Amino acid sequence: MCVIRRCESAAISNDGGPTIVFRLDCNFNILYCDLSGVENCINSSPASLVGTHYLDIVESSDRARVSSHLQEVVSRVGLLVVSDPYRLRIANETPRIRVTAQSRFFPTVGEPDFIMSTNTVLSDDDVDLLEAGVSRPSHGGPLMTSVANGESSGSEPRYRSPVGSPVAEQQFSINVFDLDEPW
Repeated sequence: MCVIRRCESAAISNDGGPTIVFRLDCNFNILYCDLSGVENCINSSPASLVGTHYLDIVESSDRARVSSHLQEVVSRVGLLVVSDPYRLRIANETPRIRVTAQSRFFPTVGEPDFIMSTNTVLSDDDVDLLEAGVSRPSHGGPLMTSVANGESSGSEPRYRSPVGSPVAEQQFSINVFDLDEPW
């Protein structure tokens, strides 16, 4: 058995803004939600959303697009699928929240399958960028785009493989360790 733990201080931070996390069943009903990222903006309890059909809290003009996103999530098992921006209304008395979702479908054995969806709340600046057709970088910003695309900024290759070079053959041997000796 392998157990992997992440110390809280080493956890990956989400610098994209506040998030709302939903766990949905395959019929898109809310099984769990974490509203802690937006609790200062709303007066709704996460428990009040459990059992609600997810599309019921999506703005009516965005429902077809969100339904399509969730169907794509279910068809692409285990892969992260990112949605176009859409609007949520957590409670009747709260304003609409513009979000984009990163969702993944998890098939399970012995339990019902589920979808995890992390919704990042978009700021006005994010919405303006998206409407202008500029994509919002997920990590690292616009720097080093050529490296991210697998290109080097210089004319020489950045890393050279020692395979096939005469120097490499002299320095390394496959049988460096004698594995027959008892430990």
